[in-house]
Amino acid sequence: MKQYIESNALKARISVALAENRAVVRTDANRAALNAEEAALIWVVAQINRAAMDAVRKVAANKAVRLVMAEYGMKQYDVAKVLGVSEAQISRMLREELPEDEQAEIIEAIKNGGAA
Repeated sequence: MKQYIESNALKARISVALAENRAVVRTDANRAALNAEEAALIWVVAQINRAAMDAVRKVAANKAVRLVMAEYGMKQYDVAKVLGVSEAQISRMLREELPEDEQAEIIEAIKNGGAA
């Protein structure tokens, strides 16, 4: 029970740190002053922020293609089948922003359902 309470207290501190969006500069001088719990909290907040930014980047890239996929009710594996490539290839393609002409080709293939 004590471990559960401590876990909730740590979660509450993480929430407060995220809400304040505070940044702790890690220098040799203040690194020694941090206790293990504070260091763990800083690490967790940094990992959460990194994951959130990665998610934003992935959603923002190739937004036009993703909107057409949603409009036509297609998943990445459906688009892969239409284009004749692997699901992994589609995933990699959509991670980074594609040139306009490549996006247009993919959108046209989605709209034609593979007839392109």
